[in-house]
Amino acid sequence: MAEYYATEGIVLYAWERGEADRLFVLYTKELGLVHALAKGVRLEKSKLRSHLQLFSLGTLRFVNGRELFRIIDAHEQGRVRPTGNTTACFEAFGAVAAFLRRMVHGTGADGAVWKLLHGAFVSLQTGVSEQEMSALQALFRARLLYRLGYVSPYEVHPKIPRILAVSEFTPKILERATECLPLLRQMIENGVHASQM
Repeated sequence: MAEYYATEGIVLYAWERGEADRLFVLYTKELGLVHALAKGVRLEKSKLRSHLQLFSLGTLRFVNGRELFRIIDAHEQGRVRPTGNTTACFEAFGAVAAFLRRMVHGTGADGAVWKLLHGAFVSLQTGVSEQEMSALQALFRARLLYRLGYVSPYEVHPKIPRILAVSEFTPKILERATECLPLLRQMIENGVHASQM
Protein backbone atom coordinates (compact mmCIF):
# COMPACT_ATOMS: atom_id res chain seq x y z
CA MET A 1 0.00 0.00 0.00
CA ALA A 2 1.36 3.42 -0.97
CA GLU A 3 2.18 5.89 1.78
CA TYR A 4 0.56 9.34 1.41
CA TYR A 5 1.93 12.65 2.66
CA ALA A 6 0.12 15.97 2.95
CA THR A 7 1.94 19.21 3.69
CA GLU A 8 2.31 22.86 2.79
CA GLY A 9 5.11 23.56 0.34
CA ILE A 10 6.70 26.19 -1.88
CA VAL A 11 7.81 25.48 -5.46
CA LEU A 12 11.47 26.50 -5.69
CA TYR A 13 12.35 25.16 -9.13
CA ALA A 14 10.85 23.10 -11.94
CA TRP A 15 11.97 21.51 -15.19
CA GLU A 16 10.29 19.52 -17.92
CA ARG A 17 10.55 15.76 -18.19
CA GLY A 18 9.25 13.79 -21.13
CA GLU A 19 6.31 15.07 -23.15
CA ALA A 20 3.92 16.08 -20.38
CA ASP A 21 5.60 15.65 -16.99
CA ARG A 22 7.48 18.11 -14.83
CA LEU A 23 9.96 17.61 -11.98
CA PHE A 24 9.75 19.98 -9.04
CA VAL A 25 12.05 21.01 -6.22
CA LEU A 26 9.88 21.99 -3.26
CA TYR A 27 10.53 23.02 0.29
CA THR A 28 7.80 21.62 2.50
CA LYS A 29 6.77 22.17 6.08
CA GLU A 30 6.62 18.47 7.00
CA LEU A 31 9.31 16.89 4.78
CA GLY A 32 11.87 19.62 4.12
CA LEU A 33 13.49 19.69 0.67
CA VAL A 34 11.68 17.36 -1.74
CA HIS A 35 12.15 16.41 -5.39
CA ALA A 36 8.80 15.34 -6.83
CA LEU A 37 7.29 14.39 -10.15
CA ALA A 38 3.92 15.61 -11.43
CA LYS A 39 2.74 13.32 -14.24
CA GLY A 40 0.87 14.98 -17.11
CA VAL A 41 1.02 18.43 -15.47
CA ARG A 42 1.92 20.16 -18.76
CA LEU A 43 -1.24 18.96 -20.49
CA GLU A 44 -4.04 21.52 -20.93
CA LYS A 45 -6.51 19.24 -19.15
CA SER A 46 -4.30 18.77 -16.05
CA LYS A 47 -5.95 19.77 -12.76
CA LEU A 48 -2.54 20.31 -11.17
CA ARG A 49 -1.27 22.69 -13.86
CA SER A 50 -2.49 25.97 -12.36
CA HIS A 51 -1.60 24.96 -8.78
CA LEU A 52 2.07 24.13 -9.38
CA GLN A 53 3.55 27.36 -10.67
CA LEU A 54 7.08 28.57 -9.94
CA PHE A 55 7.29 30.30 -6.52
CA SER A 56 3.80 29.26 -5.48
CA LEU A 57 2.77 28.23 -1.97
CA GLY A 58 0.20 25.51 -1.64
CA THR A 59 -1.13 22.43 0.07
CA LEU A 60 0.39 19.36 -1.56
CA ARG A 61 -0.29 15.64 -1.43
CA PHE A 62 2.41 13.13 -2.39
CA VAL A 63 2.75 9.42 -2.74
CA ASN A 64 6.14 7.78 -2.39
CA GLY A 65 7.14 6.50 -5.85
CA ARG A 66 9.92 4.10 -6.75
CA GLU A 67 12.51 6.82 -7.32
CA LEU A 68 10.78 10.08 -6.42
CA PHE A 69 7.79 11.43 -4.63
CA ARG A 70 4.85 11.83 -6.99
CA ILE A 71 2.49 14.80 -6.59
CA ILE A 72 -1.12 13.64 -6.71
CA ASP A 73 -2.92 16.80 -5.55
CA ALA A 74 -2.13 20.49 -5.08
CA HIS A 75 -4.05 23.62 -4.10
CA GLU A 76 -2.30 26.96 -4.52
CA GLN A 77 -2.63 29.43 -1.65
CA GLY A 78 -0.56 32.25 -3.16
CA ARG A 79 2.33 33.06 -5.44
CA VAL A 80 5.18 35.54 -5.80
CA ARG A 81 4.70 36.83 -9.32
CA PRO A 82 5.83 39.69 -11.51
CA THR A 83 3.53 42.66 -10.97
CA GLY A 84 2.90 45.58 -13.29
CA ASN A 85 6.06 46.46 -15.14
CA THR A 86 8.45 45.10 -12.51
CA THR A 87 9.78 41.63 -11.90
CA ALA A 88 11.91 42.65 -8.90
CA CYS A 89 10.02 40.66 -6.22
CA PHE A 90 9.88 37.60 -8.50
CA GLU A 91 13.63 37.82 -9.14
CA ALA A 92 14.34 38.41 -5.43
CA PHE A 93 12.44 35.26 -4.46
CA GLY A 94 14.26 33.42 -7.24
CA ALA A 95 17.55 34.40 -5.59
CA VAL A 96 16.23 33.27 -2.18
CA ALA A 97 15.09 29.93 -3.65
CA ALA A 98 18.39 29.36 -5.48
CA PHE A 99 20.40 30.02 -2.30
CA LEU A 100 18.23 27.62 -0.30
CA ARG A 101 18.65 24.91 -2.97
CA ARG A 102 22.40 25.48 -2.91
CA MET A 103 22.76 25.22 0.87
CA VAL A 104 20.16 22.62 1.89
CA HIS A 105 20.64 19.03 0.76
CA GLY A 106 18.66 15.92 1.54
CA THR A 107 15.22 15.59 3.02
CA GLY A 108 14.20 16.17 6.58
CA ALA A 109 11.87 18.72 8.06
CA ASP A 110 13.40 21.80 9.65
CA GLY A 111 10.73 24.05 11.11
CA ALA A 112 13.10 27.01 11.43
CA VAL A 113 14.09 26.85 7.74
CA TRP A 114 10.41 26.55 6.76
CA LYS A 115 9.51 29.64 8.86
CA LEU A 116 12.40 31.55 7.33
CA LEU A 117 11.42 30.68 3.74
CA HIS A 118 7.73 31.28 4.44
CA GLY A 119 8.55 34.68 5.99
CA ALA A 120 10.51 35.72 2.89
CA PHE A 121 7.67 34.44 0.68
CA VAL A 122 5.00 36.45 2.53
CA SER A 123 7.09 39.65 2.48
CA LEU A 124 7.85 39.42 -1.23
CA GLN A 125 4.30 38.39 -2.10
CA THR A 126 2.92 41.51 -0.42
CA GLY A 127 5.67 43.66 -1.92
CA VAL A 128 8.70 45.46 -0.52
CA SER A 129 10.73 48.42 -1.77
CA GLU A 130 13.90 48.00 -3.87
CA GLN A 131 16.08 48.87 -0.87
CA GLU A 132 14.19 46.41 1.36
CA MET A 133 14.64 43.68 -1.28
CA SER A 134 18.44 43.82 -1.01
CA ALA A 135 18.18 43.73 2.77
CA LEU A 136 15.69 40.84 2.66
CA GLN A 137 17.92 38.73 0.41
CA ALA A 138 21.01 39.37 2.56
CA LEU A 139 19.11 38.74 5.77
CA PHE A 140 17.62 35.50 4.41
CA ARG A 141 21.09 34.25 3.43
CA ALA A 142 22.63 35.23 6.78
CA ARG A 143 19.80 33.64 8.76
CA LEU A 144 19.97 30.42 6.74
CA LEU A 145 23.74 30.13 7.16
CA TYR A 146 23.39 30.84 10.88
CA ARG A 147 20.60 28.25 11.20
CA LEU A 148 22.63 25.63 9.33
CA GLY A 149 25.63 26.23 11.60
CA TYR A 150 27.96 27.76 9.01
CA VAL A 151 28.21 30.99 11.00
CA SER A 152 29.31 30.79 14.61
CA PRO A 153 27.35 32.88 17.13
CA TYR A 154 30.74 34.18 18.32
CA GLU A 155 31.50 35.63 14.88
CA VAL A 156 28.31 37.66 14.77
CA HIS A 157 28.68 41.41 15.22
CA PRO A 158 26.84 42.77 18.32
CA LYS A 159 24.40 44.73 16.09
CA ILE A 160 23.18 41.62 14.27
CA PRO A 161 21.91 38.95 16.76
CA ARG A 162 18.41 40.39 17.21
CA ILE A 163 17.65 40.34 13.50
CA LEU A 164 19.05 36.81 13.13
CA ALA A 165 16.92 35.34 15.91
CA VAL A 166 13.52 35.85 14.25
CA SER A 167 12.06 34.59 10.97
CA GLU A 168 9.89 37.58 10.06
CA PHE A 169 10.87 40.25 7.57
CA THR A 170 8.96 43.25 8.97
CA PRO A 171 9.72 46.77 7.71
CA LYS A 172 11.46 47.55 11.02
CA ILE A 173 13.69 44.45 10.78
CA LEU A 174 14.47 45.19 7.11
CA GLU A 175 15.42 48.74 8.10
CA ARG A 176 17.85 47.34 10.70
CA ALA A 177 19.19 44.89 8.11
CA THR A 178 19.75 47.75 5.66
CA GLU A 179 21.84 49.54 8.30
CA CYS A 180 23.88 46.34 8.84
CA LEU A 181 24.17 45.35 5.16
CA PRO A 182 28.02 45.43 4.97
CA LEU A 183 28.23 43.30 8.15
CA LEU A 184 25.63 40.85 6.80
CA ARG A 185 27.47 40.53 3.49
CA GLN A 186 30.75 39.78 5.29
CA MET A 187 28.97 37.21 7.44
CA ILE A 188 27.46 35.58 4.32
CA GLU A 189 30.84 35.46 2.61
CA ASN A 190 32.41 33.80 5.67
CA GLY A 191 29.50 31.34 5.99
CA VAL A 192 29.58 30.32 2.32
CA HIS A 193 33.34 29.87 2.54
CA ALA A 194 32.94 27.71 5.66
CA SER A 195 30.26 25.60 3.95
CA GLN A 196 32.52 24.91 0.94
CA MET A 197 29.41 25.01 -1.29
